[in-house]
Amino acid sequence: MKRLSFFFKLSLFARRRIYTLKIFFNSCEDILNTPKPSIIKTFAPGWFAAVMGTAVISIAVFSFQAVLPFATALQMFFLFTALLFFVLAIVPWVLRWFLHFDDACRDINHPVSAAFFPTMPISLLVIGIALE
Repeated sequence: MKRLSFFFKLSLFARRRIYTLKIFFNSCEDILNTPKPSIIKTFAPGWFAAVMGTAVISIAVFSFQAVLPFATALQMFFLFTALLFFVLAIVPWVLRWFLHFDDACRDINHPVSAAFFPTMPISLLVIGIALE
């Protein structure tokens, strides 16, 4: 009798786990099959803050050229990284204005999202200073 109750409990446990796994895999399948918005449609202009920060590091390293022997190489590394970030960010930013103009205008009228739109021109200014 004791064995029977053990196997009965084990079968109940297994059934619950199988049911849980079925629910999990069905939800994963639903997640995988749902259409996802494109990167261009949901691109946030705040990504240019990464460009600004990387270019500012390049400018800051310039002031340590007398102290650090490898400061020039470090400065060039951060400058080229900032340029790479800028190119990777400007492409979806420009495409968003052409392909999803309504979403871009909605972000400009949003009180929080609109504050990040100046990061693109500021990142251009900081890169220009770093290139000088």
